[in-house]
Amino acid sequence: MADFGFKKRVSLQNLADAEVLIIDNAFTSDYFKITDFPQELTAGKNMFKLSGNSDLLDTGFPILFEIIPEGNPLKPIYLEVADYIDFAQRRIISPWVYHDDPTGLATLTILGVAIRRPNGKGVPFSWRKRYNIRWQRDVIIEPLKHNVTPINFKQQPRITINENVKSFLSESYYTHVPQVIVTQSNDAAYLDFSPVTSGWFSNAGTMFASPTNSALIFSSSMIGGTLTIPNPTASILNVSTNVYGTTYTPTNIPATMTDGSPNSLDYTATIIDVTNDTTLKLSQPYVFQYFYTQAGTGVRNTGNGNGGTLPTSQLHTEQPFAMGPMSNFTISFTEDPIEYTTSSLNLTSYANLIIANLSPITGDVYRVKTWMKSNGTAVWDVLSDEVVEGVELLVDKDNVYNMKRTGKFINQDLVNDYWESSSYATVAGVPPILKADSEVWMNGMIISGSEHFTGSQDQTGSNDEYIVAKCKKKIDVFKGCSYLLSFKAKAFEVLDDVTSDGTPKLGRTYMNVYVSGSAVDYGVPVNQPFGKKLDTQNLMGPVPQTGNALNQTFTQTSVNHRVNSWIGTPTATTVENLLPDVQSGTQPQVVADVMSFEFTPERDGQITPVFKVNHGKWFISEVSVRGISENGFTPNHIILEARVPQYQEDDVLDFKFEFFDYNGVRADLVLVTESISFAGGNTYINGQGYLGDGFVFDGTVSA
Repeated sequence: MADFGFKKRVSLQNLADAEVLIIDNAFTSDYFKITDFPQELTAGKNMFKLSGNSDLLDTGFPILFEIIPEGNPLKPIYLEVADYIDFAQRRIISPWVYHDDPTGLATLTILGVAIRRPNGKGVPFSWRKRYNIRWQRDVIIEPLKHNVTPINFKQQPRITINENVKSFLSESYYTHVPQVIVTQSNDAAYLDFSPVTSGWFSNAGTMFASPTNSALIFSSSMIGGTLTIPNPTASILNVSTNVYGTTYTPTNIPATMTDGSPNSLDYTATIIDVTNDTTLKLSQPYVFQYFYTQAGTGVRNTGNGNGGTLPTSQLHTEQPFAMGPMSNFTISFTEDPIEYTTSSLNLTSYANLIIANLSPITGDVYRVKTWMKSNGTAVWDVLSDEVVEGVELLVDKDNVYNMKRTGKFINQDLVNDYWESSSYATVAGVPPILKADSEVWMNGMIISGSEHFTGSQDQTGSNDEYIVAKCKKKIDVFKGCSYLLSFKAKAFEVLDDVTSDGTPKLGRTYMNVYVSGSAVDYGVPVNQPFGKKLDTQNLMGPVPQTGNALNQTFTQTSVNHRVNSWIGTPTATTVENLLPDVQSGTQPQVVADVMSFEFTPERDGQITPVFKVNHGKWFISEVSVRGISENGFTPNHIILEARVPQYQEDDVLDFKFEFFDYNGVRADLVLVTESISFAGGNTYINGQGYLGDGFVFDGTVSA
């Protein structure tokens, strides 16, 4: 599951150091009556129960709790006292463990206000009406273990069921050329395909390559694929001469490395990310081992015991810092389809199951099992049994199988279909541009046009001029559910218009993030078009200083923060989208591999993400909206989809939902939804593979 953008935390109380009258050393306290205490706290919402003894405790004071891990005593474990009492009148206490909480021993401390001592006598007057008793117990924290705490619900989840009648799908693919020329650096962390003609190259953390087919570019579908370079020509350390940068062919290569892994001169790695259309991120560097002969000293024995040494065989671990430009590689991966085609003749009925407010007070819903039957019958059939995951919500719901992500900018058509921009400027200028681009981020989109503003500009961004880019497709969200809007971002300075004396205007990259729609309350002023502001800190780069070199040429190679800017009125031969997006050597002011913002709707309704850019050329990618989830925590907005068996046309169906933890233990809560009308699909027979006897009628038989 994904990680939380924000986590609940609690301030340090130092309860373990508080001065008290009574130290309760009993394993099961008569004062607090703790039951169901776990041996370890695992990922997510854990549980123990407390009933309290009103004969020994003053009921007018709340009981205090604190869990301090030894691994980080300044970071207490968050603990929530649930507003829930079980059938035995016990209060549920729920410690929450996140993936980054320290593993190991922790101590639970509980303080209360006692009215009697263990011997039955009352407490001294000076200790009355104040916290005077402490009870402690140690517990192990295991943040990476699955949550198997019993699932308890206080609030019943809300379920919405719709029918989707969909066509069968056919897919079309590109034909790609998988072989190119490669040059590699020392740690093989990235592949950077740039024009390289000959010679050896070294650049920390990158690989350089020159494609044999200049039309070949990387795609996001390569993630999870395998890159292989068979026996690359490598520039390595010649251990015999201790000289780097020479081509040296090692011999005597063992079959396995010292750690037991296969040892080979071939390089194989998994592609774990595609940064842009010219950069891959790989799972491991190019490393191998071989034996070499270390020469002896050759010193003659003089009889005093200080003779020379004999040649010895030595094992050497090599990590080449470069590969030759003629090292070919292959990438094996499954392509994403470039086109989906459907048939209107073959229709299948699917149940679209939306479960909102799925938020147990303890435990984690790992699986949801869905049953279905025709209304009026007694036998349930299993419809689906799926692991719960936070699904992507920023999709085109009208698209077949919801495969089209509107925040993954695969081409310009998707940008045009699902996104729109508007410019708010004191003087009308060139319209803003939203452009699909994979030069900086794979499947990214450029938001540009602030360089054409002619109004005031200052070092905190223009307050009176801005560009708004937002998604035209709204998504459904629910009150009480927590969501995470995330994206990748890079921003570059642009050269604004100049003042009358020729001084360039200085600004810095500057953007705010909003969600807009009926589900959220807008900010002040109420009539602003942006929506609910999500970021508490503006996304901005460093403040430019007066006198910075501003370069508008397209040949700049030194490191700078400014992209190529073009100012003027477009003509038939000069348009912005024909100019380079980022010049060579330009560095971004803002780099965010993941920007995450949490929001909770004020009501059921719809939202859409909005980006308000005051200054700079922004590249964003992987825009996503999901229900928040983390390992051990249940996402409180999930969508399940299951193919509905064809009982009969225009059937009325009942559905039943069961919730299970990681060990398959079912929660007590079982939900049933009845009398949902489904039109159903159809059956269409075609092709040469059909064999049948008799007659097939399509329609009615007349008399």
